[in-house]
Amino acid sequence: MNRRWLVGAVLVVGGATVVVAAVLFWRRDTTTVIDAAEARAAAATSTETPPSVAPATGGTAGVMYVYETTGYEEIDALAGARHDYPSETFLTVQQAGCGEVFRWQAIEERWITWEVCDRQALEVSVVESFHRWFGVDDAQRYECTPPASYLPPSPGAETWTFTCQASARTEETAAEVVGEETIVIGGGEVDALRVRFTSTLTGESTGGSVIDRWFGDDGLLLKEVSSTASASRSAIGTVNYTEEYAITLRSLEALTP
Repeated sequence: MNRRWLVGAVLVVGGATVVVAAVLFWRRDTTTVIDAAEARAAAATSTETPPSVAPATGGTAGVMYVYETTGYEEIDALAGARHDYPSETFLTVQQAGCGEVFRWQAIEERWITWEVCDRQALEVSVVESFHRWFGVDDAQRYECTPPASYLPPSPGAETWTFTCQASARTEETAAEVVGEETIVIGGGEVDALRVRFTSTLTGESTGGSVIDRWFGDDGLLLKEVSSTASASRSAIGTVNYTEEYAITLRSLEALTP
């Protein structure tokens, strides 16, 4: 945990906006590790999340998967802060939105959701990303119109693109099939399709990410390796954000309520 003096300003970090109080105050940044029950409750209960990014009404807790995890996120604003991710993180799948909502929770201060309309094609209509720095929530909602295809959109497709738009920034992504690979999950070998997503962020934040994802036959995320870097304008100058992590599914068996 790091103590920092915060000045009145509006920060934009990691593609998200942080509104900081207009007076000087003493605030502690935290990294809060959560367990499976807490991650499930956060996914199923809208009051656990900011109203603008709450899970869809009527959503159910669904199933949960556990991932072996390494990684962190950090910013350089206000003398800097870093969140190290724990050795296990959670992906919850619940019936909500246009079909299903997938939510990956790293820590209490960091999660992301994908609203999947077509599970077979992994067509994503909305991506919502949440961070908390120095006790202040920042959240962004990206709408993908038409829905973004995380799997090849047609038989034999090797490359494709999609665009997702937030209020003041645009993320353009080029997807490429790397190939079929065999990876080890729970001590056994599993066939996977590896797809690389190279995204470019424009608008009030610039930068991008490179994310490799390994999908199972049913579209389940088996493994992900992600690298993100962005620079954002703010009242106190440029704020740089980085995130690096790798997650691998621990078992094909889901945790059920």
